[in-house]
Amino acid sequence: MSLPMWVTYFTLNAASRDIPWELGADLPAMEAAWLIPSLVEFQRGESSDGARLRRSAAAWARRHHQDPAPLLRAFNLFIAEEQRHAAELGRFLALNGHAPVRRCGSDALFRVLRRMTGSLEVSLSVLMTAEIVGYTYYSSLRAATGSPLLRRICETFLRDEAAHLVFHADRLARMRRRRPGPALFITQALSRAFLTATCVFVWSHHREVLRRGGHSLGSFASSCHARLALAAPFARRSSVVPAPAPR
Repeated sequence: MSLPMWVTYFTLNAASRDIPWELGADLPAMEAAWLIPSLVEFQRGESSDGARLRRSAAAWARRHHQDPAPLLRAFNLFIAEEQRHAAELGRFLALNGHAPVRRCGSDALFRVLRRMTGSLEVSLSVLMTAEIVGYTYYSSLRAATGSPLLRRICETFLRDEAAHLVFHADRLARMRRRRPGPALFITQALSRAFLTATCVFVWSHHREVLRRGGHSLGSFASSCHARLALAAPFARRSSVVPAPAPR
């Protein structure tokens, strides 16, 4: 998909959010002990000003003799969508009497990795891993909670995360299309290894939500790897942003 098409998608998606906030504080009291600590970590993980990603995108465009403006427009809209996720999770937490946190382990992991390099490719690889893990997490959360409001939030996020994954895979496929086969194989192997390590880390922080959503560590990792395997080929052959129904 071209960058103007992504800009159109993100713009239209921003105007089509339909979350029933009028439901209010509907989180069952019995869920708070295991759900809230996990949710506040994910809320923090969705919070980022995107400055490093913007700099990496602009540097990549200039290095490849391209006008950075189209790429930055698309990334700005993507970043705004992630910030909406953080705001919406924060609103849900506030409705149910819980304040967001400033720092957390899961967020720290991705921030450290993104700061290890100014490479746009590495940043997108980390973001794609986060989208894959996030999709499986929100699917589990939707299945685990008795809150109609939180389930609707999860459904909205699942639609968004599916598109984000294709967006990142599309960008990476374009960046890697002239890479020799052996080098591409190594790149893909590193991506799989990083995803495995991330799954173990996320499981250690969010196992209760994932278990209640129907996952073991093995099935959680398998689900994430299946989505990784499908992402890049789908992005290369498709001109349409997918919006699958949540499972």
